[in-house]
Amino acid sequence: MNREGKLPKLDREYNYHNRMIERQLEKLNALNIEVNNVKEELNSANNQLNITKGELLSLEENRN
Repeated sequence: MNREGKLPKLDREYNYHNRMIERQLEKLNALNIEVNNVKEELNSANNQLNITKGELLSLEENRN
């Protein structure tokens, strides 16, 4: 850290802006994970809906 103090602020590894960027990247990664989880849930629900539609069509065909 002593060597860091001699560098210009923009070149320091632990300056305020770098920490803010790291926090924003962590938030972005968390949101990407959440989006992927929601997409998986949506795909699962869509698959279940398609199965139910297929079963319904099969029952209607058997009626006729």
